[in-house]
Amino acid sequence: MDSFLLYCCTLHLCGHAKPDSHWMERTPFYKRGREVRDAVFGPIIPSHLDPEYPRRTMASIYFEAVHHRVPVPGDILHYQDIANLYGEKEVKVRVEDIQGAWARRLPDTPCPFRYEDGKMLIHQDDDSWKAEEGAAYWWNYIVDKAFDSRRCIYTPRAIPEQPTIRAVVFIESKDGKRRVKPFETKADAGIEMLPDKQQSPTTQVDHLSEETCDLQVPPLTVPPPTMGEHPDKYLARLDIWIAAALPDSTARDRRYRSGCDAIDRYEEAWSNRSPK
Repeated sequence: MDSFLLYCCTLHLCGHAKPDSHWMERTPFYKRGREVRDAVFGPIIPSHLDPEYPRRTMASIYFEAVHHRVPVPGDILHYQDIANLYGEKEVKVRVEDIQGAWARRLPDTPCPFRYEDGKMLIHQDDDSWKAEEGAAYWWNYIVDKAFDSRRCIYTPRAIPEQPTIRAVVFIESKDGKRRVKPFETKADAGIEMLPDKQQSPTTQVDHLSEETCDLQVPPLTVPPPTMGEHPDKYLARLDIWIAAALPDSTARDRRYRSGCDAIDRYEEAWSNRSPK
């Protein structure tokens, strides 16, 4: 068990961690842990030979981690599913298990893992400690992908501790990618649900696709383009329009989606315009 724990914790020893993953990979415990992993779960399939690899998204990776199966269109991933993985108790137990295995197998090397304020910290080569990203960070990434814009049209922002979009739903996609769109449950909308009507985290929603999915994000009145305005200039104006709502995360997310729709429509109209 110790070897398996040390093998699994190696993925956190990247970047400027000290000791780093290359050091760990040279230990006999890493090698033994990999043997245990292969015996229990089967050998790792190289990405170029794995038919599932090109279909994966961050949302599908987390769905598999929670439900132990790949998602299908209609499956729902909730923010709480991911928050449970990064709960203070879960992180504390995880760090203590690693520290115990490290002390027993690698007593001559200081353990680079510690727990503090609900987070796992990794020792760095400059003697600082770096906190691992938590649920809010990864959920924010998933939600940004769920809006599925070809380009980001809002300025960098602080990651909210409590997301305004609390669930995403997997949809059909032409390229087979396991994409998601924002999904608002009745509870999120403030509608009281009877006990026998409550939905489980894996409840499916039928007939969803890239073309038909209802994003549940009310559209807003978007500043229109001026006569003959180039799409890039229009994009810059929408960027300012969206940034104006940064203090209010709900308004920002709605402006973001409305801005995406506006620029997509305008770019299509611009490409189809009659030559002068």
